[in-house]
Formats: sequence, C-alpha cells, structure tokens
Amino acid sequence: MKGALVWVLLLLSAARATAWEAGPNPERFRDVPSEFRRNAGAYPKTPFFFDCGPKRLVIHPGGIVLTNFSRIALMETNSPVRLTLEAIEAATDRFYLMVLVRPGAAETLRALYRAFYLRPIDVALELADAEASLADVTNRQDYTLCPMARPVRQAPLSLECRAGQLFYVPHHELFAEAQKVVERFRPMSRRQDVEAARRTLQQSRFADEQYELEGPVVLDGILRLRPVADAPLSPFGDVVGEGANRFLRWLREFDPRVLYVEFIVRDDSFDVARRARVVAEETGWEWRIRPVKTEEVLEFRVQPR
Repeated sequence: MKGALVWVLLLLSAARATAWEAGPNPERFRDVPSEFRRNAGAYPKTPFFFDCGPKRLVIHPGGIVLTNFSRIALMETNSPVRLTLEAIEAATDRFYLMVLVRPGAAETLRALYRAFYLRPIDVALELADAEASLADVTNRQDYTLCPMARPVRQAPLSLECRAGQLFYVPHHELFAEAQKVVERFRPMSRRQDVEAARRTLQQSRFADEQYELEGPVVLDGILRLRPVADAPLSPFGDVVGEGANRFLRWLREFDPRVLYVEFIVRDDSFDVARRARVVAEETGWEWRIRPVKTEEVLEFRVQPR
C-alpha cells in the first residue's frame, strides 16, 4: 500500500511539472537519443519502468502489478498504464519510458505498444533475464537504451537469435522466389486466377538451409517464415570469438545507409542478442530488437506487385 501511494504521488508531481500544451501527436513515439544508448547513466531524464513478463506487467516506481492486458483495460481512465504515460507526457523534459522485456513477454509488449505508440514521449527497450532484479538489469555493463521506432528510410536486415545462435533471415530472397511464381498468373483479373496462384504457392516449397515459407500469404501482404527442422548450425554461432568476427565481416558486405539491423529475439537467446547488437553498434549500424514467442512463425510485411 505504501509503495502504491508513493507511485501515485510521483505521478501527480510529474503531471504538474509542466503545463499541458494542446497539439497533435506525432506519428510515433521518440527514441532516446543515440548518444545515450550505451551510456544510460548520462541521460538527463528519469525513467519510469514497464517491466514486462509473461501475462504480467510491473510498473516502477511503485511496484504496481497488472495482469489484464485487454486494450480497454489498459486505457481506462484510472488505468495505471494510462496514468503513467500521461505523467511522462506531461513532463517529457524530465521523464522517459523504459520497457524491460523478459522471456515470454512478447505478447505483453505487443499489448502495451498499442497504448504508447502515438504518445510524444521518449521510449527505450531492454532485454531482462527472467530472475534479474531491476538493479541487476540497470547495473549490467551492457545495459543499453535500445531504440524502438523503426528507421523510416531504411529496410530491415533481419537476423534471428534462436537456440543460442544468430541466424540470417532471408525473407527478401524467399519473397522474390515466391513472386516469380505469382508472376505466371498475371494479370490476376479473375477469382480463379487468384485461387490458382494460391494453390501453386501452397504446393511449392520456398526454402533455404534455415527457413521455409509457410503458406500462400505473399498474396495478402504478409510473408510467414518458419525455421527448418534440423537446420545446420549458423556460421555466426553464438557471436563469440570467430563467430563474432564472421558476423562483423558479413555486416561489412552491406550498406548501413539503406539498411538497418533487426534482431528477432527468442526467449532462449537474450545473451546472443546482446553480443550481436554490440558488434552492430560498434560498426556504425542502426539496430532494433523484435522479441517473439518461442515457437512463433516469423512474419514480415511485403508489397506484392
């Protein structure tokens, strides 16, 4: 009860810190400035934490625990999530939001994302091990204020952190193969043409050593990939030693002016993601993290011609 009272007082203090200025929200939240990503202690703002676990959210300060993640519940007038976001928004010169993502928290993060993605506040993300305390996370040597908004002028170079390894996800290449099949049915002016294309895509197998396309979804603007069973080991391994060197050399084959690195992170590979992002950042790459569920099929938005 005492912790909850402190939390409410902090919210009220933050809400009164600056006068509300009416105006349109930006298209998305803001990223914490890049110069503070690896030096969080120098960032002049104070964080509110959304600590995301499997179907569970803890808000700090205050230690408020939530387990209801319906969109309505999150944004009710007296919802702690809404009150926290409004307090940050009312004093953006003093506060920012830090989202901690623990194993199994991908669904929780997605529910919360809908709550804050249009608010003009600074937002960062960090991976947190299941049993780590808040102090354990923020005191790690590799603690970073990971940006969340995706670069608008760059396409993703996607890598998956899975089973303790780092894998390149060739969604662009597999999509191009599927598109060649679709082109045989152009123009698809009749329903039977579309259905014929769907059947052909369902019966075809588009795959490399690591991933295969699942279903005919390229016609719907979504590409779905599943890891191949018994796939060979990744040349990048766990991004330690020679694996890290291979990853570094591989990155140098691409242009960071037109691409950014997207790390798709499974629950069993947080450490791999931490090591890989250090390599990417030290070589000047923009990078983002996308947490996914353990058995989740990977989805990518595409633009069929």
